[in-house]
Amino acid sequence: MHVRQEGFRTIPFHLERLKTGIALAADAPIRADRTAEGYRFGMNESGMGWFMPFYHIENGRMYGVFEERLLDGFQMLASDGINLNYEPTDAARCA
Repeated sequence: MHVRQEGFRTIPFHLERLKTGIALAADAPIRADRTAEGYRFGMNESGMGWFMPFYHIENGRMYGVFEERLLDGFQMLASDGINLNYEPTDAARCA
């Protein structure tokens, strides 16, 4: 997993099947902290990896995803309790 933030290391990940759907499991204790400019990622000193559930929205409601072929956006819970939604985009927008 690549976080587009200078100096941030690559984090191994895998998919986990949970009762609520499939989650992206970062193999390191990543976190997102609110700053004046937005959110900044960091690593916790200890702890286990982080589970970020995939989701889809249907009729205005959010549901878990249970089939790998339907994986799209996922959520990460930031340290301030806000869910950050990540959705695929054109790679040119990430530069």
